Amino acid sequence: MIIKKLILSIVILLISQTVYSGGLSSKTTKLIDENNVSYGIKQVENKIRVSNSTYLYDITEGVVPGHSIVYVFGYNPDIDNVREDVWELGGNYVFPVTPIQMRMVSSSVSDAAAGIGARTVDIHYLDNTYTQQVEAITLNGTTPVNTVATNILRINNIHVMTTGINEAPVGNISLQNIAGTVTYSYVIAGLNVSRQSIYTVPAGKTLFITSWDWGTGSLAGGRYAEFSLRAKTTFDNELITVFHVRSMSLAQDSSGDHQLEAPIKILGTSDIKISVISDNATANAICYGGFEGWLE
Repeated sequence: MIIKKLILSIVILLISQTVYSGGLSSKTTKLIDENNVSYGIKQVENKIRVSNSTYLYDITEGVVPGHSIVYVFGYNPDIDNVREDVWELGGNYVFPVTPIQMRMVSSSVSDAAAGIGARTVDIHYLDNTYTQQVEAITLNGTTPVNTVATNILRINNIHVMTTGINEAPVGNISLQNIAGTVTYSYVIAGLNVSRQSIYTVPAGKTLFITSWDWGTGSLAGGRYAEFSLRAKTTFDNELITVFHVRSMSLAQDSSGDHQLEAPIKILGTSDIKISVISDNATANAICYGGFEGWLE
């Protein structure tokens, strides 16, 4: 403790200088940055103004280089006693096996370049090297529009960017393989974003999940749901090809969230999803789930 106090005193002495004014002298303390340039301290009524924000707030503000906030959320309108992933279409989400070209189509002719509904949609995807990319698609109603990219490997999000007077899609928007037999992302009529708890960590990045949340309910009531946060990264930080459960929760006609004291570390190129199962073949449970954290 004595050594620490001595070092602190020396530092203060080194960054202090004497200022002379009108034959009088006073001592003022200045701070210096990493380039040895002095700077002042902002004050409020002669008191030092201090703001100590959290690490995640700093990342959100964009002041931590190479870091970004990730928030993923999904919705499944009908869960019974068979495990499904939390996304708009239900069932088990299918990841592309190899990089492919995709197409986007609406169920309404009003979702088009000059329509009253959705006009353009951004696709946030990972290419064949798991690198983050974005492509904008101009819709053509019920006529599919192919992506320019032919090396799409993962879809992390799609959202409507411009609309007509409806300010949202009139129909349901699907992102599919060229044959139209598999859907990889979906935006329902009236909303402007996809709702799917499906995410893949870009190559060269690591995701730290700080919290995740869930909720369930049904018209009949009294149905419970078991939620699983799953990833292709093990507790021992091994990248694998199958999903491991990294956290679980149960809910019945309720919602909740888990603030993780120690973040869950997910390695680059790993897939993540939230899955859920209810207790009855006719449970018809409505479920949502999401997770958040930072990417670095």
